[in-house]
Amino acid sequence: MTFYLASVSNGHVLAHQENSRPSGVVVENKGDRGDEQKWTVEHGDESNVVALKNAASGTYLHCFEGKSWGKVGTGDKQWWRISDDDVTAPGACRIGPVDYPDVFLNNHSGNTVRKGAAGTKVHMYKWEVSVCTSHT
Repeated sequence: MTFYLASVSNGHVLAHQENSRPSGVVVENKGDRGDEQKWTVEHGDESNVVALKNAASGTYLHCFEGKSWGKVGTGDKQWWRISDDDVTAPGACRIGPVDYPDVFLNNHSGNTVRKGAAGTKVHMYKWEVSVCTSHT
C-alpha cells in the first residue's frame, strides 16, 4: 500500500525528484505526477520508526546532512522517527532521521506551488517552537 506525505502548511505532497532540482525530493501539488508522489511505509523495530520507500524509484527517503538546510533526497534505506512532540496542528507530526535527531523534514518557507509547476525545495531544519504572546 502506498501513501502521500502531505505538508501541514499548504497540503503539498512529498515527491521524488529525479534531476535533484531544486532538491532530491520536493513538495508539489497532489496529482501533478504519479508514483513519484507515493511512498511505501516500512516499520522499524521501535515504535514510531519507519523507512519511506518511493513507489516510482524504489529508493528511500534519505537525509544526507544533519543540519539546518541539510540535503535530503532519496538513496539507501534510512530510518525516520515520527513524533507529535511540540506539534500543535491536529493529526500532524514531524519526521526526522534517527541518525540526526536534531533536524526534521521541512519544505522551503512553506511556499505555494502553482498547479503543474516544478516543486519547491525540501531540506532538513532544526525544530523551532513558535511562541506567540498577546497583549491585553
